[in-house]
Amino acid sequence: MSMQHVGPPTKAASPTYTQFLSTMPSQSPEPFSINSILRQWNRERLYVKPIQWVQRHLQCLDCHFAQVKPADRQQRRRPVELSTKEIIRRANVLLRKSSEPSFKNASVESLLREHNIPRYSSELAFRFGRKVVRLATDGVFASSLSSQTAPTLAYLDLSTLELRREKSVQIPNLSDNPPVYRLGRVRQRRLRPANDLEDPYIAAVLIGLAQEQRQQQDTAARPKEEAEAGPLKLPLPATQRTEEAATCFKVHLLAFRGDSLYFYTALISASFLDRLYQPSRYFPSNGLHISYYPIPLTRKNRLIRAMGRAISSVHDVNHPTTPNPQCPPKPPSSPPPTPAPSTPPAPPTPSSTTTTPSPPCTISPPSPPTTPPPHQA
Repeated sequence: MSMQHVGPPTKAASPTYTQFLSTMPSQSPEPFSINSILRQWNRERLYVKPIQWVQRHLQCLDCHFAQVKPADRQQRRRPVELSTKEIIRRANVLLRKSSEPSFKNASVESLLREHNIPRYSSELAFRFGRKVVRLATDGVFASSLSSQTAPTLAYLDLSTLELRREKSVQIPNLSDNPPVYRLGRVRQRRLRPANDLEDPYIAAVLIGLAQEQRQQQDTAARPKEEAEAGPLKLPLPATQRTEEAATCFKVHLLAFRGDSLYFYTALISASFLDRLYQPSRYFPSNGLHISYYPIPLTRKNRLIRAMGRAISSVHDVNHPTTPNPQCPPKPPSSPPPTPAPSTPPAPPTPSSTTTTPSPPCTISPPSPPTTPPPHQA
């Protein structure tokens, strides 16, 4: 049972939709594992590609978005080099001058390249169990020019993302089959997030970045003999990783919408990634907290400060003096719903056999009907 290492993704290696859906486990999953939680919601169509994720997927993964305020005054007053100001102003003019997505993408890529943040690929690999699905982006970037550096930043044009999501739902022409066409349009509308700044696909891309970082880290740590023997095996669980290995992976995303850019940051723990690598097993995790802030293109001074902080944050990921980031405690959030009586208890631990606290992603399943309809992938 091995997982092939994926470098810069290519379309030729993209799995089919049927292969992705075959991740449905054949044996009973552990309580509170991802597969166990998804089975609780078997009346909803959750075994889908990330492009069709909805709010329920974020709930099952215990994923939260939070818009943060600008940095404190001391950080805002930090001077920015003149060359950086000129580059950002030039990019600002380009971004506001054209509505063509490809022109905007080229402007963002040029801006990042000027700051030694080179393009890595246009796609990411998202790993779930033994399957891999490709995530389309408008650019994936590394934090340095080194060929050994894993990607740390992705760029998305949210208007382009909406078009990709609509195309993921194949519907016939209105004249060919009006009823099926109308049903398809209804499904397309249901996939639209209530807040496109907190699109579930953004979370999937950030997870894909963290998975790629971990994949490269584990590949580099393999002995030479094992590396020559064959492809990379399933990553070690977080509990078996060495002290030198990162316990948390810092990833970023830059999104464009309207007249603003938005900069996202997430610290994703190795134990959270274990839940996706082995979705039928339960791994305690703090969930996933994603923070973001706007970078308005209409306010040049704020644009320069905010973009300068964003670029510095990307470079800090693999800075030689920066230690491996440790995942912070989960920020306060509303408690999960109380599980239904039929929900299995959390797996006991050796130190507590009488009372086991609920894991972060404890979700109350909906009340099943008398005769549940067959689940359709």
